[in-house]
Amino acid sequence: LISESERALKAIFRTPEIAIHFGQQVNVEEKADDAYIIPIRLDGLSIGYIHLGEKLSGDSYTTEDKQLVETFAYQAATSLSRALLYADSKKHASELETKVTERTLELTRAHERERQIINDISHKLQTPLAIAQTRIDRLKPKLTDSLALDSLENSLAEISRFAYDLLSLARLESEASTHEHNPLLISSLVDDCVDEIHIVARDHRIEIQKSITPNLKVLGSTHRLREALMSLASNSIKYMGTSDKRSILITLEARMNMVALTVQDTGMGISEADLPFVFDRFFRGKDVMHSVHGTGIGLSIVKCIVQQHGGEVKIFSSQAQGTRTEILLPAAL
Repeated sequence: LISESERALKAIFRTPEIAIHFGQQVNVEEKADDAYIIPIRLDGLSIGYIHLGEKLSGDSYTTEDKQLVETFAYQAATSLSRALLYADSKKHASELETKVTERTLELTRAHERERQIINDISHKLQTPLAIAQTRIDRLKPKLTDSLALDSLENSLAEISRFAYDLLSLARLESEASTHEHNPLLISSLVDDCVDEIHIVARDHRIEIQKSITPNLKVLGSTHRLREALMSLASNSIKYMGTSDKRSILITLEARMNMVALTVQDTGMGISEADLPFVFDRFFRGKDVMHSVHGTGIGLSIVKCIVQQHGGEVKIFSSQAQGTRTEILLPAAL
């Protein structure tokens, strides 16, 4: 820009010597017999100057010449101001991008360390739990009153479920970037799962209803999507409570370019205070913490599975009014 401006000014004033200097200050306008110097000011401060040498004709610079140079100096200052603003913005954006990259890498490493710790804890718990269960089994025939032993066995079972859920969550997160999804007929998958759910629900005197649109497809893992649906159904059965109407409705339908899977029950419901936290790891509502066994990881696993399939999961509920969980997945052609 400076080079082209100097070339243009040389042609206008017919002088072989013109120089535009930035970063050098002149306090006052100076005039020599054979040259003209004018400062370039930005916000009242001198940031450089324009030096025009003697004209080839030998003529002095006229008032019109001076006005033209002053106008150019003003425009040059404005252009420089914009250039500096652009440079500052670009530098700030670059610095911000670097910080975001560093922070993302830091969070990724922290998450990986956390996942590895969870994985290690889960694995190391399995062996001592299995040994403890074996010893309990050996003690049972020898004891006439086994209430304490039954209580211990229930506690071990609870810890085992906790370790299993931890391990499942760790494996899910580790395969997030490597898992390949294939087209699958989710209508058939849901239909098969409902048959299994019906067997378990019947023992709890719970009615299972279904409404499944046929031939719906998604891209995903049959095993993982089955795990998510069975986990939601298990929750509905577990938290059914003692209501007179005991039913679970499972629906599958197309919505625009999505597939909606819904599990709706008439169970205990979730309080308004607890609802925002139900997908958090290890969270268990205060109202059910002591009355219903659980690990607080199930819904975290469901959310992880759904997100890995490019979908979203939402829960709508209120106490004593039941719960409706909705999974939205991208439809496959």
